[in-house]
Amino acid sequence: SFPDQPGDLEADLIAFAVRMNRNCICNRDGRFLRKLIQAEGERYPELFAEWREQGPGRTWSALAARFARLAFAGHLAIGDPDVAARQFLALVNAELQITFMLGGVPTEEEVLRSASNGVRTFLSAFARKKSPAGKQAALVHA
Repeated sequence: SFPDQPGDLEADLIAFAVRMNRNCICNRDGRFLRKLIQAEGERYPELFAEWREQGPGRTWSALAARFARLAFAGHLAIGDPDVAARQFLALVNAELQITFMLGGVPTEEEVLRSASNGVRTFLSAFARKKSPAGKQAALVHA
């Protein structure tokens, strides 16, 4: 599940990305369906539009809502949750797409590495930065 109340945001997002990539991106049936839709999308644009709306579109919307909640809770600094959701998805599976393009199937290690690298890049852009005053306050209360 998605980390709504993260204990360790980076670790929680990595675990989420690994599960998502393993179950969606790396799923054999899902890969074949994506190839078929992409191949036939030009001939049947309504099929491609429906698949995009019901597949990736739903994922983007759900992820955007979750990121908006994390931003509201002070974990992320996001201006546009929809853009952040699309960027997150692109980052956490970018390395896997290269493997697929070359005809391979990613190993568990590659799935973890792709998720980890993508989440770290995402958080370097969107993690809420602690102010020096906030760090001092945290130290005082410790």
